[in-house]
Amino acid sequence: MVGQFAEPAACVLALDGASGSRLWGSQDVTRNVTSLALVGDNLGTGFRDVAVGSFVNAVSVVLGFNGNTVWRREVSTFNGGSMLSVIKTADLDGNGSQDV
Repeated sequence: MVGQFAEPAACVLALDGASGSRLWGSQDVTRNVTSLALVGDNLGTGFRDVAVGSFVNAVSVVLGFNGNTVWRREVSTFNGGSMLSVIKTADLDGNGSQDV
C-alpha cells in the first residue's frame, strides 16, 4: 500500500508485491495521505481493509481488494486538523469488527 501526499494522482495505491505493478488506486478517499494501517476484513470480502489517515482532518477505511471507500469520518481539530497517524486496535465495542 502506498499513500500519496498530494494530487493529481491516486491518493492510495495497492501494488503487487512480486512485480510492483498497480493493482488499484483510490482517489475518492482523501487528499494528503499521512498514514495507512491494515485492519480486519470487516465486511467479509476475504481481504483486509485499509484505514487511511490524512492531513485534511479525516480518517477513512477502504476495501482491500478494490480501494472503494467503506466510510469516511471527520475527526477532531484539536491539533489543527492534521491526522498524523492511524492504527488498528482490538474490537473495542464488542461488535466483532477490528476498530481504528
